[in-house]
Amino acid sequence: MGEPFDVRALASIRRDERRSWNSGTQRDCYIVPTLEGPWLVAGRGRFGLSHWPLWQRIVGPLSPRADHLRACRNLVEQAERLRPLDAGAGERLGALLAQYARSIPGALEQPWRLGAQVNHEHVLIAVEHELDLIGEQDEIWRQQQAERAHGQLSEEQRAWGATPPHAIEVGDD
Repeated sequence: MGEPFDVRALASIRRDERRSWNSGTQRDCYIVPTLEGPWLVAGRGRFGLSHWPLWQRIVGPLSPRADHLRACRNLVEQAERLRPLDAGAGERLGALLAQYARSIPGALEQPWRLGAQVNHEHVLIAVEHELDLIGEQDEIWRQQQAERAHGQLSEEQRAWGATPPHAIEVGDD
């Protein structure tokens, strides 16, 4: 806890995981990139686990927001569980929750006031309201792309991403 993390290490982890996959090492789980957009190419800076369902590792137009809302909901649930067990940890998690909830309309009374108290019920109501608007649409899009990926991509491509499309220059004839 409190250790610095150099995000540049993520690229190294990604390369190491790919080398392990290519070497034929038999593992149940790898850290893999998410697959982006209709091209199903490896995304930048977002990761998943290879044993997750494919639709959860695909990122669509609404996915970043929907994932943010789901993460916020999970933080509320964790904070509720932690509060009676460890007041200090609950307070730190509450501060993190306040950062996450700032961008959700109606979640916080004064979203930009430092040290503002977080009402878990208000946050959950606001999260569920936004998820009602976009959550199902996001899941449908992801499921459709996952079905397409299963039909078009090899197992390796489903884990590591398809080959990016190439732009073709058209000459003046």
